[in-house]
Amino acid sequence: MVYVRLSTGREYIFMGDTASMEANVTTGHIRSRLVTNWISHDDRAAVLAQVETLRVLQADNPGLVLVPGHEAIAISALVEGGALHQGFAQP
Repeated sequence: MVYVRLSTGREYIFMGDTASMEANVTTGHIRSRLVTNWISHDDRAAVLAQVETLRVLQADNPGLVLVPGHEAIAISALVEGGALHQGFAQP
């Protein structure tokens, strides 16, 4: 995960594979045991704890923007809502 605080004070957490889908945070469910045990070899207890922490952080900080790692629809919604911009800013 990557935490970013802009000069405006707006805060973001880019969740990467910890919460690849927005629903990971809202439901508390993570990737399947097949993926976590056999493919990525994640520590399921640690990932579940991280996802729960993200859920609590978002509940306590409604302005916090959580950016899922692999969900185009959620990322597009953040772009449409102005929380993210597509591409790189030109100086």
